[in-house]
Amino acid sequence: MKADLRPLAISLLATVFASVAWAQEFGRVHFQTSCTPEAQQKFERGLAMVHSFVYPDSVAAFSEAAAADPDGLGFEIMASYTGLAAVPARFALERQAWKEAAVLEPRGTQFPQAEAITYFARVMGSARGGDLAGADHEFEKLKNIRASLEAANQSYWAEQVEIQTLAAAGWIAQAKGQKDMALKFMRAAAELEDGSAKHIAMENRLYPMRELLADLLLEQEQSSAALSEYETSLESTPNRLRGLYGAAKAALASGQRQKATMYFRKLLELTKDADTERVEIQEAKAFLTPR
Repeated sequence: MKADLRPLAISLLATVFASVAWAQEFGRVHFQTSCTPEAQQKFERGLAMVHSFVYPDSVAAFSEAAAADPDGLGFEIMASYTGLAAVPARFALERQAWKEAAVLEPRGTQFPQAEAITYFARVMGSARGGDLAGADHEFEKLKNIRASLEAANQSYWAEQVEIQTLAAAGWIAQAKGQKDMALKFMRAAAELEDGSAKHIAMENRLYPMRELLADLLLEQEQSSAALSEYETSLESTPNRLRGLYGAAKAALASGQRQKATMYFRKLLELTKDADTERVEIQEAKAFLTPR
């Protein structure tokens, strides 16, 4: 007796059509994992959604991937833990959600470079949220992680955490009103990152340091210098929402409306499929709406 293959065929066709549908909507992203094909597809769907700023559905897609193959995503390796630390940290920092960043919970893993990601986010959240005592406290933990990596002869990772430490010191100085010191630390972080290679497992570049330098310059009302740094950062990290937004704001503040228009238009094109009306999107739309 022949087996009825129709249910299997229908299932396969449904999978194909679903794959085509989300690929057309969000584009394709490929990042190979060790999981099953079913989990791989869900994982890549989540990544595509993240790149399209569709956040709630991306969380659901990642959860489905983990449920489909809980042992296949490689959580015994360092890159998995840096990734797990980076996702909530980046989600808070990119949205400038300082209170949220300040209370992110470290995972307590055996990988200090992964722990550093969370502590960096906590320092930034505390410093930019006005909690200087909290920022100083978290900053000490970040310095201790750097020292532990140096003592373990992990010079590459020690340098990566040093970049974070310099940036954190810059924003703590800014919060304390020490503007020159803030720029000194932040510029050092940007230059050190520019000269550092990116490791295949490196997920702790949560925020391009040159863009963060531009943020600092803009906060200090040095708009022309900020615009220059944003544009330099966008060359190596193109199509970043915060980079485009910062460049538009800096151009506007320095009287360059044509450039501001260009960057706001790029921002809206980038976020045309976004599922949320972020402040940056609202501001871009308001600027570009004819009066």
